[in-house]
Amino acid sequence: MEKTTLFQVYASFKPTEFSQFRRFIKSPFFNTNKNLVKLSDELSSYFNGKRKFKDKAGLYKRLYPDENYDDLKLRHLFSDLLKQLKLFMAYQVFEKNPIDQQMILLKNYRERHLVKLFEKTMKKMDVLQHIHPYRDTEFYRNHYILEAEKNSFLEENMSRSIEPNLQNTMDALDVMYIVNKLRYACHMLNYVNVMQADYQLLLIKEIMLHVRENGYEHIPAIGIYYQILNTFENPENEENYFKLKYLINEHTKRFPAAEALIIYNFAMNYCVGRINEGDNKYLNEIFDLYKTALQKSIIFKQGVLSPWYYKNITVVGLRLGEFKWVKEFLKEYKNALPLDYQENAFTYNLAKYYFYREKYNQVIKMLREVEYQDIFYSLDSKAMLLKTYYELDELDAFESLADSFKVYLRRKKNLSENHRRNYLNLIKFVQKLYRLMPGDREGLLKLQSQINQARHLADKNWILLKLNELL
Repeated sequence: MEKTTLFQVYASFKPTEFSQFRRFIKSPFFNTNKNLVKLSDELSSYFNGKRKFKDKAGLYKRLYPDENYDDLKLRHLFSDLLKQLKLFMAYQVFEKNPIDQQMILLKNYRERHLVKLFEKTMKKMDVLQHIHPYRDTEFYRNHYILEAEKNSFLEENMSRSIEPNLQNTMDALDVMYIVNKLRYACHMLNYVNVMQADYQLLLIKEIMLHVRENGYEHIPAIGIYYQILNTFENPENEENYFKLKYLINEHTKRFPAAEALIIYNFAMNYCVGRINEGDNKYLNEIFDLYKTALQKSIIFKQGVLSPWYYKNITVVGLRLGEFKWVKEFLKEYKNALPLDYQENAFTYNLAKYYFYREKYNQVIKMLREVEYQDIFYSLDSKAMLLKTYYELDELDAFESLADSFKVYLRRKKNLSENHRRNYLNLIKFVQKLYRLMPGDREGLLKLQSQINQARHLADKNWILLKLNELL
């Protein structure tokens, strides 16, 4: 029963939504079937922990105490309630979007030939568009719809000698299309870099040329997404990145936080690519982007900071030697993490801080305190502990952890092969490094060559650093 679509939708509801839906379904405008209200009440009680029934037969007995179980009747009732749930969810979205409400009203006024109401609403919409704080893809979609409605209204109500609104409609359509085309092209190129996906970017060269030759500086969305593509397609030209950084800092206030963060992530991904190629000055760049995203509060989702951003910011700060800043950051933003992650993420990242400060006994103490539920935190924790035993020359503890770590990696079936190889190679190369003598130059150079050629290897820079200490 829990696998039905009805139950899955109900399970997604917040406590307040149960009572809101009850008011919705009790309205005779939306529903006249009292059995749907009874079913809704039973399911609400079930999900609030106030009611228990083992199966559909138990539920049926509560709905129809004097009847024999009828599976077809119950399934029909489930289906009808699901339709009401879908209507309720759509209504929730509609109610929260006054612009869409006005758009639908505008179309209705036009179709009913309510000229004065149409004109009044159109003026209101023009003002709402003008004062709208964002210039994102949704803004340009709405702008196009408005211009198209004006065009349809003029075509239907004015003489043929008056040009309706064709040029403005076409211009709005072009901008909407170019913004969305560039935006999706950025996402596609990003996935090509990350996942080796095979996409066909039709008309992108033509659109890029059109933007370059016609100037769209007054439209930040086009300027930013155009510059992201320029940066991705010509990574060796650093001027593209710095122009992108300028545009981002200048215009991200014109985007909602979620889209602004996506734009920042594109810039961060470019920095990561440069860092992976050995250009460490981009550590400062990505650190600056992270701090700006924190300052502008766009890095938070509904006030919550992702554990991955928390971890990435910590690592970049530590690599730059910003120890005081990192320690303050860890304490200040601990409570901004998801509740389930707070203690573990704080402990792991503080252990990372102590590792960079070479306070290895503190690292061991902290990492022994927690067992991470998240697999990637667990992997990185074990890798850090392995490196700590190496630094302390704790051979027995090192070998014991290396063996248990390999077993852990082989048993984790949900781990990708690339991640598995990253950590298995880390264990293999650190074990080899441990067994080489400091004066064995030939052996060390051979191992250095193997490490440099390894495609999948976690903490490669640290291993090379330790190897160079022995050369």
